[in-house]
Amino acid sequence: TVVVTSDDLPPDLVVASVTVPTKAGARAAINVSDTTRNPGEGAAGPDLLLIEQQITDALATAAAQVA
Repeated sequence: TVVVTSDDLPPDLVVASVTVPTKAGARAAINVSDTTRNPGEGAAGPDLLLIEQQITDALATAAAQVA
């Protein structure tokens, strides 16, 4: 029987806040910032927050009506 015991302390990354503008024009660049915290006991390297752009059904419908 082999028992493996690890003393590695894992990080626990949590996105504490995300800041985005309340308005932006079509095809306009926007600034997005985040604060990521590590309440875990282990060290963590740099984080990367991926932002995905989504269009709601209401906005898609409005855009189709304008076009």
